[in-house]
Amino acid sequence: MWNNRIFIAGLLLLAGCPLLAQSRQITGQVLDDSLRTPLPFANISFVPVEEGATLRFAMTDQQGRFRFKASGAAGLRMTTTYLGYQSTSITLPAGTKDTTLQITLRLQPLDLAMVEVKDRAPPVVVRGDTVTYQADAFREVFDWKLQDLLRRLPGMEVNEQNRLRFNGEVVQQVMVEGKPFFGGSSRLALEHIPAEVIAKLEVIDNYNAVDFLQPLGTGNQLVLNVRLREDKKRFVFGDIAAAAGPEKRYLAHPNLFYYSPEVSVNSIGDLNNANLEPLSFSDVIQMQGGMGRLLAEGQAGLSGLQQDFMPYLSPGNNRSGRSQFGGLNVSAAPLPDWTVYAYGLGLRSVQGYRSLSRNAFWQQDGAPLVTENRESERDTERATSNGKLSLVYDPKEDYYLSLESDLQVGMAEDASTLLSQTVQTGRNLFTEEEHDFQNHSHTLEAHHKFSGHHIGTLEASWQQRRAEDELGLQSNQPLLQGLIGSPPEPNAGLSHQGQTRLSALSTAYRHYWVLSPQNHFEFQLGYRQLHSRAQTMDNWLAGNGTPLLLPIDTTRFGNGQKLRLEDASARLSYKYTRDALEGELGTTVHRMQWRIRDEGQAAARQREWLALPFAKATTTWTNVGEFELGYRISRLFPETEAWLSRATITGFNQLEQGNPDLRNSLSHIWNLAYRRRDFFTQRNWYLQLSYALRSLALQQRISGTGIDQLRETFLLRDAGHEWSFRGRMSQKGDRLEWSVNFRGRQSAFRQILYGIDSRVAEWQAFVNPEIRWEISKAAALRLAYSRSQRWVRQQGSSQARFDQDELSLSWEVLPMENLQVKGAAALHGFRRAGQSYDFYNEVSLDARYQFDGGRWALTLQGTNLLNNRSVLSSQVTPFSFREYEVFQFPMVLLVGVVRRL
Repeated sequence: MWNNRIFIAGLLLLAGCPLLAQSRQITGQVLDDSLRTPLPFANISFVPVEEGATLRFAMTDQQGRFRFKASGAAGLRMTTTYLGYQSTSITLPAGTKDTTLQITLRLQPLDLAMVEVKDRAPPVVVRGDTVTYQADAFREVFDWKLQDLLRRLPGMEVNEQNRLRFNGEVVQQVMVEGKPFFGGSSRLALEHIPAEVIAKLEVIDNYNAVDFLQPLGTGNQLVLNVRLREDKKRFVFGDIAAAAGPEKRYLAHPNLFYYSPEVSVNSIGDLNNANLEPLSFSDVIQMQGGMGRLLAEGQAGLSGLQQDFMPYLSPGNNRSGRSQFGGLNVSAAPLPDWTVYAYGLGLRSVQGYRSLSRNAFWQQDGAPLVTENRESERDTERATSNGKLSLVYDPKEDYYLSLESDLQVGMAEDASTLLSQTVQTGRNLFTEEEHDFQNHSHTLEAHHKFSGHHIGTLEASWQQRRAEDELGLQSNQPLLQGLIGSPPEPNAGLSHQGQTRLSALSTAYRHYWVLSPQNHFEFQLGYRQLHSRAQTMDNWLAGNGTPLLLPIDTTRFGNGQKLRLEDASARLSYKYTRDALEGELGTTVHRMQWRIRDEGQAAARQREWLALPFAKATTTWTNVGEFELGYRISRLFPETEAWLSRATITGFNQLEQGNPDLRNSLSHIWNLAYRRRDFFTQRNWYLQLSYALRSLALQQRISGTGIDQLRETFLLRDAGHEWSFRGRMSQKGDRLEWSVNFRGRQSAFRQILYGIDSRVAEWQAFVNPEIRWEISKAAALRLAYSRSQRWVRQQGSSQARFDQDELSLSWEVLPMENLQVKGAAALHGFRRAGQSYDFYNEVSLDARYQFDGGRWALTLQGTNLLNNRSVLSSQVTPFSFREYEVFQFPMVLLVGVVRRL
């Protein structure tokens, strides 16, 4: 415990160091010399007189004002530039205190033959919705990848997970020379594009691939476009890394790039057995067009992607793991106005998991908790691949056409062992699973500008999904006793086979009637049809695993189920903009009908009309802040529960039964948000408060969870409500950068648990302050703290509470000219209410030594340097409290070499 206290005290002491740094403030205004009018977006660079110091800069706001906070007392050379004006320079002597200046600029002479350009391009240029950075003004010798360079840019934030923000807003897509990089994945771009090949970085707000749709605000995004140096075009560049370490650890990491105006090729790869994550689930979401598109596709989109891809991509805390990853991205312009984009990704992983848990299950009022100790082990082998082909016709006039095809295939094999021990009994459960899937989709988009007042767009897509599952369960105790009938022999197991087929067709036509640049109407007609079929077969297994071919009570299992859904919709909306006020009002009407049929039974047909209104109003002032007020009714058709309308066996001794009376679940959502985005002060705020009143779809679940005597049987019903808030505040200064993320949620709903109707309330809170201090050009520190709490209170029972804390410190130093060392240390704490904290530490190290002009580098990489055996976590639900100890991947040390091409 004392070691943890010393560790915390050391981190807090380092956190206070920035407060001791000496600083001074330079403010002023830039004016036109003759008219005395302010000059907005003027660039002011500050170059310390001391040799080798880093360039800093500021930019004027709409009133021509600027503010710069300089660290130290060294002399500064201050240069002001503005397009079309002569630049001017001022030298501030060493020891200058806080200063206020008025700077005037003269117009550039009109005789261009007499003009001699001596100054380099301004570090940052703001033009409309585009901010352009000159990479040379910020690049340092150890900026190896794009992520290193971005951390130095004003307005840019890159967190530890390589999530990119500009002015506090998430960057949604990354392009290279105007072409998507692996579908726009920001993480792949940040971790693989070399920093040395970059000439400019363009941040484009309100970007739209279809130029004439951009003024309508339809599908606009915040994107980052990377411009390459001219000497890197038509040449192959990149790097190749290889490393090895004790315990036969290895890493191979090739990245090769080729760009020209006609063709571009990107190839990336990763092979390692050090449990390093080459691709995350959020990357796959981004490459599929974002969460919004997947939600619009319904079950054919998001739920299928989650089931098929999520388990494959995140190594997590494993006791063993190796992966093989490769990707190829190609774009070409075979004909004028035609562009072809294509990429393919492949991932294979072999992983092993082990965990210990203590589970406490709540009983009826006044009854003591039932506790269970569980040990789980699982070995998995998974392979998945994803490919996309896009054909785009864009003459930059009144037409835009695109055709996109996407294919995903994969397989998984799992073998797991579960040992469960309670006061009443001991049980072992052996599980073998196989999962194969194939998804493909095709999307057509056509846009046409009929005139200055009328624009039409047509979208059509077709998705198809196929999945096959096999599940075998063996135990020393009867499985699901009393729920599925008596087994033919005492230790009989279960065999489950399932097939899922799903196809979905959707079309939508939108017509925009533009009354003026400030307001327009939108009309939309849509149609969606979904066909799905689930075929299952469940049999008893003999104690030695041999199938008995004896079906399990076919009145509840083994039934083929078919679902057909048709959704016709019409939407009308009006959008209005004037000065600082923007508003949108409209409604969508759905006519839905669906039919569910179980094998051997009559089909159940249902029909429903829905009207879903929405409204939103936004007001802006001082060009940096805005309020937004919105209301909408959202719907969720419980397609995933269609498979549960009859009882279904799932893994780990669990039986689920859904709601056969499928209906839309509606939510009334009110939203109030405040945003402040100020590029000049780099101070950004985002605050949001939401309230949702929802009707919960009925769902019943019965599960043994390893305990015969206790079955969690609950039924969600009636309406529930939820309050939530979230926010983020950040500021990036000359040497100091800080941010605070926070969120909270309170929800309440009713349930029937163990035959008792009760009300359940949940509260969650999270806060994450973070500070980064650039001590000097050769050293930087980052300190972060996060705290999360969760409470659950069930009517008539005591409240359960869980706390989780994390304190982390990372540093970056340059002890010598060609050596860079990065390190990180984290202290994690977990506590249940009324108990003491459990702690564990994490330490990692990354060092790079460059030579031969930076073309070669030697590397040292270490993770889990304290060789922690396991990590701790907890989970609170309205039905149980679970404490986990998950075994961690052992210490890894890798020594390697990198060659730049």
